[in-house]
Amino acid sequence: MNKITAAQLTEYIKALSAGTTTRELFDRYRQSLEECRAEEVNCAIDSYIETENDYSRIERVVARFIRACGKGLDSEPLSENPNYPVFILTLMEENRKLEIVRKESTAVYKELVKAAEAGTRKDLSDAAAKIKQCLQQFGQIVPHYRKLQNSLFTQLEKYAENMNCLKLMWHIQNEIINALKQLLLLADSESFDFSAFNRMYGTMFMNMGTLIYREEKILYPLADSAVPADVFAEMMNDIDEYGISFGTGEKNREQMAYIPESAVKNSGAIEKINLDVGVLSASEINLILTNLPLDITYVDEHDNVRYFSRGRERIFPRSPGIIGRAVQNCHPPASLHIVQNIIDDFKSRKRKNAEFWIKTGNKFVHIRYFPLFDGCSYRGVLEVSQDIEHLRSLEGEKRLLDEN
Repeated sequence: MNKITAAQLTEYIKALSAGTTTRELFDRYRQSLEECRAEEVNCAIDSYIETENDYSRIERVVARFIRACGKGLDSEPLSENPNYPVFILTLMEENRKLEIVRKESTAVYKELVKAAEAGTRKDLSDAAAKIKQCLQQFGQIVPHYRKLQNSLFTQLEKYAENMNCLKLMWHIQNEIINALKQLLLLADSESFDFSAFNRMYGTMFMNMGTLIYREEKILYPLADSAVPADVFAEMMNDIDEYGISFGTGEKNREQMAYIPESAVKNSGAIEKINLDVGVLSASEINLILTNLPLDITYVDEHDNVRYFSRGRERIFPRSPGIIGRAVQNCHPPASLHIVQNIIDDFKSRKRKNAEFWIKTGNKFVHIRYFPLFDGCSYRGVLEVSQDIEHLRSLEGEKRLLDEN
Protein backbone atom coordinates (compact mmCIF):
# COMPACT_ATOMS: atom_id res chain seq x y z
CA MET A 1 0.00 0.00 0.00
CA ASN A 2 1.21 3.50 -0.84
CA LYS A 3 0.92 5.29 2.51
CA ILE A 4 1.13 8.75 0.95
CA THR A 5 -1.78 7.96 -1.39
CA ALA A 6 -3.78 6.51 1.52
CA ALA A 7 -3.18 9.64 3.60
CA GLN A 8 -4.25 11.92 0.76
CA LEU A 9 -7.39 9.88 0.15
CA THR A 10 -8.17 10.13 3.86
CA GLU A 11 -7.87 13.93 3.68
CA TYR A 12 -10.15 13.95 0.65
CA ILE A 13 -12.94 11.85 2.15
CA LYS A 14 -12.89 13.92 5.35
CA ALA A 15 -13.17 17.07 3.26
CA LEU A 16 -16.19 15.53 1.51
CA SER A 17 -17.69 14.76 4.90
CA ALA A 18 -17.23 18.39 5.91
CA GLY A 19 -19.33 19.40 2.91
CA THR A 20 -16.65 20.43 0.42
CA THR A 21 -17.45 19.07 -3.06
CA THR A 22 -15.78 21.62 -5.32
CA ARG A 23 -13.84 20.92 -8.50
CA GLU A 24 -10.83 22.56 -6.86
CA LEU A 25 -10.87 19.91 -4.12
CA PHE A 26 -10.96 17.09 -6.68
CA ASP A 27 -8.13 18.65 -8.72
CA ARG A 28 -5.96 19.01 -5.61
CA TYR A 29 -6.14 15.23 -5.01
CA ARG A 30 -6.58 14.16 -8.65
CA GLN A 31 -3.37 12.15 -8.94
CA SER A 32 -4.08 10.07 -5.83
CA LEU A 33 -7.72 9.55 -6.84
CA GLU A 34 -6.81 8.42 -10.35
CA GLU A 35 -3.97 6.11 -9.29
CA CYS A 36 -5.48 4.59 -6.14
CA ARG A 37 -5.85 0.87 -5.48
CA ALA A 38 -8.28 -1.12 -3.34
CA GLU A 39 -6.10 -1.17 -0.21
CA GLU A 40 -5.60 2.61 -0.19
CA VAL A 41 -9.30 3.30 -0.82
CA ASN A 42 -10.25 0.93 1.98
CA CYS A 43 -7.77 2.55 4.37
CA ALA A 44 -9.33 5.98 3.79
CA ILE A 45 -12.89 4.66 4.22
CA ASP A 46 -11.85 2.87 7.43
CA SER A 47 -10.33 6.03 8.86
CA TYR A 48 -13.50 8.01 8.06
CA ILE A 49 -15.98 5.45 9.43
CA GLU A 50 -13.96 5.28 12.66
CA THR A 51 -15.03 8.88 13.41
CA GLU A 52 -18.71 8.54 12.44
CA ASN A 53 -21.70 6.53 13.67
CA ASP A 54 -24.52 7.85 11.45
CA TYR A 55 -24.67 5.22 8.71
CA SER A 56 -27.06 7.19 6.53
CA ARG A 57 -24.48 9.99 6.42
CA ILE A 58 -21.59 7.52 6.01
CA GLU A 59 -23.42 5.94 3.07
CA ARG A 60 -23.72 9.24 1.21
CA VAL A 61 -20.14 10.37 1.81
CA VAL A 62 -18.58 7.02 0.92
CA ALA A 63 -20.66 6.83 -2.27
CA ARG A 64 -19.26 10.22 -3.41
CA PHE A 65 -15.76 9.15 -2.43
CA ILE A 66 -15.82 5.86 -4.34
CA ARG A 67 -17.19 7.60 -7.44
CA ALA A 68 -14.22 9.98 -7.25
CA CYS A 69 -11.87 6.98 -6.98
CA GLY A 70 -13.47 5.32 -10.01
CA LYS A 71 -10.64 5.82 -12.49
CA GLY A 72 -8.10 4.26 -10.14
CA LEU A 73 -10.33 1.34 -9.16
CA ASP A 74 -11.43 0.75 -12.74
CA SER A 75 -7.84 0.38 -13.92
CA GLU A 76 -8.29 -3.22 -12.81
CA PRO A 77 -10.96 -4.76 -15.11
CA LEU A 78 -14.16 -6.00 -13.49
CA SER A 79 -13.69 -9.65 -14.41
CA GLU A 80 -13.06 -12.94 -12.67
CA ASN A 81 -9.45 -13.38 -11.65
CA PRO A 82 -8.73 -17.07 -12.43
CA ASN A 83 -6.21 -17.11 -9.58
CA TYR A 84 -8.83 -16.17 -6.99
CA PRO A 85 -9.83 -18.85 -4.44
CA VAL A 86 -12.91 -20.86 -5.46
CA PHE A 87 -14.87 -19.26 -2.60
CA ILE A 88 -14.43 -15.81 -4.16
CA LEU A 89 -15.05 -17.11 -7.68
CA THR A 90 -18.35 -18.58 -6.44
CA LEU A 91 -19.37 -15.19 -5.03
CA MET A 92 -18.45 -13.52 -8.31
CA GLU A 93 -20.47 -16.07 -10.24
CA GLU A 94 -23.46 -15.18 -8.06
CA ASN A 95 -22.92 -11.51 -8.92
CA ARG A 96 -22.98 -12.32 -12.63
CA LYS A 97 -26.32 -14.11 -12.17
CA LEU A 98 -27.66 -11.14 -10.19
CA GLU A 99 -26.67 -8.81 -13.05
CA ILE A 100 -28.71 -10.97 -15.44
CA VAL A 101 -31.75 -10.73 -13.14
CA ARG A 102 -31.28 -6.96 -12.84
CA LYS A 103 -31.17 -6.62 -16.62
CA GLU A 104 -34.28 -8.76 -17.11
CA SER A 105 -36.17 -6.85 -14.43
CA THR A 106 -35.54 -3.51 -16.15
CA ALA A 107 -37.90 -4.37 -19.01
CA VAL A 108 -40.54 -5.57 -16.54
CA TYR A 109 -40.19 -2.40 -14.52
CA LYS A 110 -40.71 -0.25 -17.60
CA GLU A 111 -44.04 -2.06 -18.09
CA LEU A 112 -44.96 -1.19 -14.51
CA VAL A 113 -44.13 2.48 -15.04
CA LYS A 114 -46.16 2.54 -18.27
CA ALA A 115 -49.15 0.95 -16.51
CA ALA A 116 -48.91 3.45 -13.64
CA GLU A 117 -48.87 6.36 -16.08
CA ALA A 118 -51.86 4.92 -17.99
CA GLY A 119 -53.79 4.66 -14.73
CA THR A 120 -55.73 1.50 -15.57
CA ARG A 121 -56.16 -0.74 -12.52
CA LYS A 122 -56.00 -4.06 -14.39
CA ASP A 123 -52.80 -3.20 -16.29
CA LEU A 124 -51.20 -1.97 -13.07
CA SER A 125 -52.21 -5.15 -11.24
CA ASP A 126 -50.82 -7.34 -14.03
CA ALA A 127 -47.55 -5.40 -14.08
CA ALA A 128 -47.28 -5.60 -10.28
CA ALA A 129 -47.64 -9.40 -10.47
CA LYS A 130 -44.77 -9.55 -12.98
CA ILE A 131 -42.50 -7.32 -10.90
CA LYS A 132 -43.26 -9.50 -7.89
CA GLN A 133 -41.67 -12.43 -9.74
CA CYS A 134 -38.57 -10.30 -10.27
CA LEU A 135 -38.46 -9.47 -6.57
CA GLN A 136 -38.62 -13.15 -5.71
CA GLN A 137 -35.68 -13.70 -8.06
CA PHE A 138 -33.81 -10.87 -6.36
CA GLY A 139 -34.41 -12.65 -3.06
CA GLN A 140 -31.87 -15.27 -4.10
CA ILE A 141 -29.12 -12.77 -3.33
CA VAL A 142 -29.79 -13.13 0.42
CA PRO A 143 -27.64 -16.31 0.79
CA HIS A 144 -24.85 -14.43 -1.00
CA TYR A 145 -24.95 -11.71 1.64
CA ARG A 146 -25.06 -14.30 4.44
CA LYS A 147 -21.87 -15.92 3.07
CA LEU A 148 -20.20 -12.54 3.20
CA GLN A 149 -21.46 -11.57 6.65
CA ASN A 150 -20.86 -14.87 8.42
CA SER A 151 -17.90 -16.32 6.55
CA LEU A 152 -15.78 -13.88 4.56
CA PHE A 153 -16.22 -10.93 6.95
CA THR A 154 -15.25 -13.20 9.85
CA GLN A 155 -11.96 -14.16 8.21
CA LEU A 156 -11.16 -10.59 7.18
CA GLU A 157 -11.57 -9.52 10.80
CA LYS A 158 -8.92 -12.12 11.71
CA TYR A 159 -6.41 -11.60 8.92
CA ALA A 160 -6.80 -8.03 7.66
CA GLU A 161 -6.57 -4.55 9.13
CA ASN A 162 -8.71 -1.46 8.68
CA MET A 163 -11.98 -3.28 7.99
CA ASN A 164 -14.62 -0.83 9.26
CA CYS A 165 -15.94 -0.90 5.69
CA LEU A 166 -17.51 -4.27 6.51
CA LYS A 167 -19.97 -2.54 8.84
CA LEU A 168 -21.09 -0.24 6.05
CA MET A 169 -21.41 -3.13 3.60
CA TRP A 170 -23.51 -5.10 6.11
CA HIS A 171 -25.69 -2.01 6.67
CA ILE A 172 -26.40 -1.70 2.93
CA GLN A 173 -27.02 -5.46 2.58
CA ASN A 174 -29.65 -5.28 5.31
CA GLU A 175 -31.24 -2.26 3.67
CA ILE A 176 -31.62 -4.34 0.50
CA ILE A 177 -33.06 -7.34 2.36
CA ASN A 178 -35.54 -5.17 4.27
CA ALA A 179 -36.52 -3.33 1.09
CA LEU A 180 -37.22 -6.64 -0.67
CA LYS A 181 -39.61 -7.62 2.12
CA GLN A 182 -41.43 -4.28 1.97
CA LEU A 183 -41.59 -4.28 -1.82
CA LEU A 184 -43.17 -7.74 -1.87
CA LEU A 185 -45.84 -6.51 0.56
CA LEU A 186 -46.50 -3.44 -1.62
CA ALA A 187 -46.71 -5.58 -4.76
CA ASP A 188 -49.28 -7.82 -3.04
CA SER A 189 -51.42 -4.93 -1.85
CA GLU A 190 -54.83 -4.51 -3.48
CA SER A 191 -54.35 -0.72 -3.44
CA PHE A 192 -50.93 -0.76 -5.11
CA ASP A 193 -49.03 2.44 -4.19
CA PHE A 194 -46.76 2.96 -7.19
CA SER A 195 -45.19 6.15 -5.82
CA ALA A 196 -43.97 4.43 -2.62
CA PHE A 197 -42.94 1.34 -4.57
CA ASN A 198 -41.01 3.39 -7.13
CA ARG A 199 -38.89 5.20 -4.54
CA MET A 200 -38.02 2.05 -2.61
CA TYR A 201 -37.37 -0.07 -5.70
CA GLY A 202 -35.03 2.51 -7.21
CA THR A 203 -32.91 2.70 -4.06
CA MET A 204 -32.76 -1.08 -3.69
CA PHE A 205 -31.84 -1.58 -7.36
CA MET A 206 -29.05 1.00 -7.11
CA ASN A 207 -27.72 -0.48 -3.85
CA MET A 208 -27.43 -3.93 -5.42
CA GLY A 209 -25.27 -2.52 -8.20
CA THR A 210 -23.23 -0.55 -5.68
CA LEU A 211 -22.41 -3.67 -3.67
CA ILE A 212 -21.40 -5.67 -6.75
CA TYR A 213 -18.90 -2.95 -7.63
CA ARG A 214 -17.50 -2.59 -4.11
CA GLU A 215 -17.23 -6.33 -3.59
CA GLU A 216 -15.27 -6.89 -6.78
CA LYS A 217 -13.19 -3.71 -6.84
CA ILE A 218 -12.32 -3.50 -3.14
CA LEU A 219 -13.46 -6.43 -0.97
CA TYR A 220 -12.29 -9.43 -3.01
CA PRO A 221 -8.81 -8.06 -3.84
CA LEU A 222 -8.31 -7.31 -0.12
CA ALA A 223 -9.54 -10.76 0.90
CA ASP A 224 -7.38 -12.52 -1.68
CA SER A 225 -4.24 -10.83 -0.36
CA ALA A 226 -5.06 -11.23 3.35
CA VAL A 227 -6.83 -14.57 3.92
CA PRO A 228 -4.64 -17.73 3.63
CA ALA A 229 -5.45 -20.21 0.86
CA ASP A 230 -6.06 -23.08 3.31
CA VAL A 231 -8.62 -20.95 5.16
CA PHE A 232 -10.47 -20.25 1.91
CA ALA A 233 -10.50 -24.00 1.18
CA GLU A 234 -11.91 -24.69 4.64
CA MET A 235 -14.60 -22.04 4.08
CA MET A 236 -15.88 -24.08 1.12
CA ASN A 237 -16.88 -26.85 3.55
CA ASP A 238 -19.64 -24.62 4.95
CA ILE A 239 -20.61 -22.55 1.93
CA ASP A 240 -23.95 -24.39 1.56
CA GLU A 241 -24.81 -23.61 5.19
CA TYR A 242 -26.09 -20.24 3.94
CA GLY A 243 -27.98 -21.49 0.88
CA ILE A 244 -27.29 -21.30 -2.85
CA SER A 245 -27.80 -18.10 -4.84
CA PHE A 246 -29.12 -18.42 -8.41
CA GLY A 247 -28.07 -22.09 -8.56
CA THR A 248 -24.34 -21.29 -8.54
CA GLY A 249 -21.45 -23.21 -7.05
CA GLU A 250 -22.32 -26.81 -7.95
CA LYS A 251 -19.15 -27.21 -10.02
CA ASN A 252 -17.04 -26.07 -7.07
CA ARG A 253 -18.05 -28.73 -4.56
CA GLU A 254 -14.79 -30.66 -4.89
CA GLN A 255 -13.23 -27.95 -2.74
CA MET A 256 -15.41 -29.12 0.16
CA ALA A 257 -13.31 -32.26 0.58
CA TYR A 258 -10.68 -30.24 2.47
CA ILE A 259 -10.31 -31.30 6.11
CA PRO A 260 -8.35 -28.93 8.37
CA GLU A 261 -5.79 -30.39 10.77
CA SER A 262 -7.80 -29.02 13.69
CA ALA A 263 -10.69 -31.34 12.73
CA VAL A 264 -8.64 -34.55 12.99
CA LYS A 265 -9.77 -36.53 16.04
CA ASN A 266 -7.33 -37.60 18.73
CA SER A 267 -7.01 -41.37 18.51
CA GLY A 268 -5.71 -41.72 22.06
CA ALA A 269 -7.57 -42.80 25.18
CA ILE A 270 -11.08 -41.39 25.69
CA GLU A 271 -10.98 -38.76 28.39
CA LYS A 272 -13.92 -38.58 30.78
CA ILE A 273 -15.14 -35.27 32.17
CA ASN A 274 -16.52 -35.00 35.70
CA LEU A 275 -19.69 -32.91 35.63
CA ASP A 276 -21.77 -31.67 38.56
CA VAL A 277 -23.86 -34.78 38.09
CA GLY A 278 -22.42 -37.70 36.13
CA VAL A 279 -19.31 -38.37 34.08
CA LEU A 280 -19.30 -38.03 30.27
CA SER A 281 -16.76 -38.07 27.46
CA ALA A 282 -16.38 -35.12 25.10
CA SER A 283 -18.01 -37.16 22.31
CA GLU A 284 -21.00 -37.94 24.53
CA ILE A 285 -21.40 -34.26 25.44
CA ASN A 286 -21.21 -33.33 21.77
CA LEU A 287 -23.78 -36.03 20.91
CA ILE A 288 -26.22 -34.63 23.48
CA LEU A 289 -25.78 -31.01 22.38
CA THR A 290 -26.17 -31.76 18.67
CA ASN A 291 -29.38 -33.71 19.26
CA LEU A 292 -31.17 -31.11 21.34
CA PRO A 293 -34.15 -29.66 19.37
CA LEU A 294 -32.69 -26.15 19.56
CA ASP A 295 -29.66 -24.06 18.63
CA ILE A 296 -27.15 -23.11 21.32
CA THR A 297 -24.43 -20.47 21.00
CA TYR A 298 -21.96 -19.60 23.75
CA VAL A 299 -20.24 -16.20 23.95
CA ASP A 300 -17.50 -15.96 26.57
CA GLU A 301 -16.75 -13.24 29.12
CA HIS A 302 -14.63 -11.39 26.56
CA ASP A 303 -17.61 -11.20 24.15
CA ASN A 304 -16.09 -13.74 21.74
CA VAL A 305 -18.07 -16.60 20.18
CA ARG A 306 -16.66 -19.86 21.59
CA TYR A 307 -19.21 -22.53 20.61
CA PHE A 308 -22.38 -23.26 18.68
CA SER A 309 -24.30 -26.49 18.34
CA ARG A 310 -24.82 -28.12 14.95
CA GLY A 311 -28.19 -29.82 15.16
CA ARG A 312 -30.05 -31.58 12.37
CA GLU A 313 -32.41 -28.65 11.82
CA ARG A 314 -30.50 -25.39 11.87
CA ILE A 315 -32.46 -22.23 12.64
CA PHE A 316 -29.71 -19.72 11.90
CA PRO A 317 -26.74 -20.44 9.62
CA ARG A 318 -23.34 -20.69 11.28
CA SER A 319 -19.88 -21.74 10.15
CA PRO A 320 -16.81 -22.74 12.21
CA GLY A 321 -15.10 -19.55 11.07
CA ILE A 322 -17.28 -17.62 13.52
CA ILE A 323 -15.42 -19.16 16.48
CA GLY A 324 -13.32 -16.45 18.09
CA ARG A 325 -15.27 -13.64 16.43
CA ALA A 326 -16.38 -10.71 18.59
CA VAL A 327 -20.14 -11.01 19.04
CA GLN A 328 -20.46 -7.31 18.21
CA ASN A 329 -19.25 -8.15 14.70
CA CYS A 330 -21.96 -10.79 14.29
CA HIS A 331 -24.71 -8.16 14.11
CA PRO A 332 -25.48 -5.35 11.66
CA PRO A 333 -24.91 -1.73 12.79
CA ALA A 334 -28.65 -1.11 13.20
CA SER A 335 -28.98 -3.64 16.06
CA LEU A 336 -25.47 -3.41 17.53
CA HIS A 337 -26.43 -1.00 20.31
CA ILE A 338 -29.24 -3.33 21.43
CA VAL A 339 -26.85 -6.29 21.61
CA GLN A 340 -24.33 -4.21 23.57
CA ASN A 341 -27.00 -3.00 26.01
CA ILE A 342 -28.09 -6.58 26.74
CA ILE A 343 -24.50 -7.71 27.36
CA ASP A 344 -23.80 -4.70 29.59
CA ASP A 345 -26.98 -5.37 31.60
CA PHE A 346 -25.98 -9.03 32.00
CA LYS A 347 -22.51 -8.12 33.24
CA SER A 348 -23.95 -5.70 35.79
CA ARG A 349 -26.71 -8.19 36.78
CA LYS A 350 -29.46 -5.74 35.81
CA ARG A 351 -31.19 -8.46 33.76
CA LYS A 352 -31.54 -12.18 34.25
CA ASN A 353 -32.51 -12.92 30.65
CA ALA A 354 -33.68 -11.40 27.39
CA GLU A 355 -36.07 -12.94 24.88
CA PHE A 356 -37.40 -12.25 21.41
CA TRP A 357 -39.62 -14.09 18.95
CA ILE A 358 -39.79 -13.77 15.21
CA LYS A 359 -41.70 -15.29 12.31
CA THR A 360 -39.41 -16.57 9.56
CA GLY A 361 -40.95 -18.62 6.76
CA ASN A 362 -43.01 -21.40 8.33
CA LYS A 363 -41.10 -21.16 11.61
CA PHE A 364 -41.95 -19.27 14.78
CA VAL A 365 -38.57 -18.80 16.43
CA HIS A 366 -38.16 -18.13 20.14
CA ILE A 367 -34.74 -16.65 21.00
CA ARG A 368 -33.52 -16.39 24.58
CA TYR A 369 -30.32 -15.08 26.14
CA PHE A 370 -29.03 -16.01 29.59
CA PRO A 371 -26.02 -14.58 31.46
CA LEU A 372 -23.61 -17.16 32.88
CA PHE A 373 -21.94 -16.65 36.25
CA ASP A 374 -19.43 -18.82 38.09
CA GLY A 375 -20.05 -17.59 41.61
CA CYS A 376 -19.58 -13.84 41.29
CA SER A 377 -17.56 -14.06 38.08
CA TYR A 378 -19.29 -13.28 34.80
CA ARG A 379 -18.49 -16.05 32.29
CA GLY A 380 -20.49 -15.05 29.24
CA VAL A 381 -23.87 -15.41 27.50
CA LEU A 382 -25.83 -18.44 26.32
CA GLU A 383 -28.12 -17.96 23.32
CA VAL A 384 -30.88 -20.55 22.92
CA SER A 385 -33.05 -20.52 19.79
CA GLN A 386 -35.94 -22.87 19.10
CA ASP A 387 -38.63 -23.26 16.47
CA ILE A 388 -41.80 -23.43 18.57
CA GLU A 389 -44.36 -23.43 15.75
CA HIS A 390 -45.39 -27.00 16.63
CA LEU A 391 -45.54 -26.23 20.36
CA ARG A 392 -47.92 -23.33 19.76
CA SER A 393 -50.42 -25.70 18.14
CA LEU A 394 -50.58 -28.17 21.05
CA GLU A 395 -53.88 -28.53 22.92
CA GLY A 396 -55.20 -30.76 25.67
CA GLU A 397 -52.89 -33.56 26.82
CA LYS A 398 -50.88 -36.44 25.43
CA ARG A 399 -49.56 -38.80 28.11
CA LEU A 400 -46.88 -41.46 27.83
CA LEU A 401 -49.46 -44.21 28.03
CA ASP A 402 -51.27 -42.73 25.04
CA GLU A 403 -48.53 -44.23 22.85
CA ASN A 404 -50.08 -47.72 23.37
